[in-house]
Amino acid sequence: MFRFLRSSLVLFMTLSAMGTTYALELDTVDKRLSYTFGYQYIKQFENRDLKIDTEAFSAAVNDVQQGKSIRMTKEEMNTEMQTYRKGLYKDVQDQADAALEAGRQFLEKNKNQPGVKVLPSGVQYIEHLTGAGASPSLNSKITVNYRGTLINGKEFDSSKPDKPASFELNGLIRGFQEALTQMKPGAKWTIFIPSELGYGVRGLGNNIGPHEPLIFDVELIAVE
Repeated sequence: MFRFLRSSLVLFMTLSAMGTTYALELDTVDKRLSYTFGYQYIKQFENRDLKIDTEAFSAAVNDVQQGKSIRMTKEEMNTEMQTYRKGLYKDVQDQADAALEAGRQFLEKNKNQPGVKVLPSGVQYIEHLTGAGASPSLNSKITVNYRGTLINGKEFDSSKPDKPASFELNGLIRGFQEALTQMKPGAKWTIFIPSELGYGVRGLGNNIGPHEPLIFDVELIAVE
């Protein structure tokens, strides 16, 4: 493991110092792992407001590898890291606040659109087809066709074409539960879920940010 880390840092340092691309032969396990490590390390910063200075990075790797005196004190490094993290937190918080307000405005306007109905929980929906039969309970297993989007139209999830998805309803987000327990087999709804009934302040990975309302086009196919 330590050999892998050392090799990957040396490779990154060498390539960075050269500042150019050449035909590197990835013909050993160490080289391939080293390249993978370098790729994954740099990808961490791809969507952050930080550009890795390869000269400074290489100097740090070289100093540690050769046992040289470091060029910053550990206190200085900690100060820089704290400042960077505070900036990251502020950026995330600003984005979350903006998403919260955008979601609030969207739902406030949407509830007055033709055909939109509102459940007591705040979930909004448009009923395209009514369906027939018994609605599912929270303990039901449901089979659905669905497509989930954000308010900007970006799709974050969907069932596969011609292959409906099955779920235990009690394992889904609350907004989905609220709507599905009102639907009947054969029904088709468009559901608008406030963020607090979806993934809330945490969001979900890179697909759903904090405070994002969710929109689902859902066809309830079967209830078990």
